Amino acid sequence: MGFERVAPQVVRHSDGYTVQIGGRYHIEYLAGDAVARIPADLEGPIVRLHSKSIVWVKPHERPATQEERTLILSRVKVGIEAMGDNCEVLDR
Repeated sequence: MGFERVAPQVVRHSDGYTVQIGGRYHIEYLAGDAVARIPADLEGPIVRLHSKSIVWVKPHERPATQEERTLILSRVKVGIEAMGDNCEVLDR
């Protein structure tokens, strides 16, 4: 139970979701066919997630609801930490 590293910047949880570094400025959360993009500051020793700017990009682009943001952020934070990085959530 927990995370398995499937690539250098990708971890998959035993519950079926994946957390990955999606680029220089965002993290991706993948759950089945759905993909959410979380803006992030990836420079320096701490990954900083922008909590209010999460959007679903697949299957249809739309902002995440508050309930979805809460779930995504909790899962992404532990996923980033499972990669060996420190993570904090910013209120922006």
